[in-house]
Amino acid sequence: MALRITQTHGQIGIQTYRSWMDIRQTPPKAHIEQRPPELYIERKLPEVHIDQTQCFAESGLKPVLQLARDFYKEGLQAGFEAIG
Repeated sequence: MALRITQTHGQIGIQTYRSWMDIRQTPPKAHIEQRPPELYIERKLPEVHIDQTQCFAESGLKPVLQLARDFYKEGLQAGFEAIG
């Protein structure tokens, strides 16, 4: 007595196929408005003051008031020496 087993694949009525996806997307429209940068630079130039009165005085170019002051001092000193 031989035992024989046979089988058949059952089918339950589900039919499948490979899926397919079609995505269509329009590219975004980017509109960027940008004002150009504004740069304001205010600068004040340096001022150089050179006092040359002593240089001019040593070279004999004294202002009138300085000459008058010097002559006054010399005359006062000479007067004090004469008095004694």
